[in-house]
Amino acid sequence: MNRLLVSAALLLASAAPSHAQSLVTGKVQTGTPSYINDQNVPLSLDASGNLRTMSVAVPSQVATGGLSVYRVMNAANATAVAIKASPGRVYSFNLCNNANAARYVRFYNATTATTGTTPVYAGAITLSSGTCQQYTTNFGLTFSAGISMAITAANGDADTTAPLAGDVSGFIGFL
Repeated sequence: MNRLLVSAALLLASAAPSHAQSLVTGKVQTGTPSYINDQNVPLSLDASGNLRTMSVAVPSQVATGGLSVYRVMNAANATAVAIKASPGRVYSFNLCNNANAARYVRFYNATTATTGTTPVYAGAITLSSGTCQQYTTNFGLTFSAGISMAITAANGDADTTAPLAGDVSGFIGFL
């Protein structure tokens, strides 16, 4: 149907008097076009002959409605912290190990801090000595109860080995 409308518009334009403004004629694009800012967008058809439409997401210019940020700077113990005591999603994190040995970060689907308990949400995130781990997702990791986190100096889901203060630093972006 869209092909028929474009054909009818081109036919009407060619039959219009020379002094009337007409549509610009030319070849029909079937490949996906790309555009830059302030560029005119021509009519084009997709491979099935349907009129292609374009939508552009515009970032919000307001300072509200974004992610909450939890600053990570561990104490000299393995005590877990409750980041959010209600359902939420983790969208990003940047965690750095400042220690001379590996450190382990575990997320728990819990409303209160729960050190050394199982089940761990998705296993331990291993931070090798002097490295950072970064994670970003558009969909978020869903926590149906709440978001809790523990940092330990040894591996194992039920581990409670205390790291030194300041061994792990960074941030967690969540809603």
